[in-house]
Amino acid sequence: MLGERGRTSEAVAEDAVAQFRTCHATGAPVDPHTADQPQVYLPLAGGRVPMPSETVRVRANVELLDALGSDAGG
Repeated sequence: MLGERGRTSEAVAEDAVAQFRTCHATGAPVDPHTADQPQVYLPLAGGRVPMPSETVRVRANVELLDALGSDAGG
């Protein structure tokens, strides 16, 4: 966890930078924590958004969009 009690600000910063670099290296325009947000608009916009990884929320959105008959889910 980034901001645990007792961790130095330097250690928190090092972890935050490492997480950013990992995400940035994927080339995805969203990070794993926000990747689910544009998903629900994809059927309306008719596009795709590269995601750095699949989270539980992303998987839930895929299942919901599939259940609604959209091909934007998966």
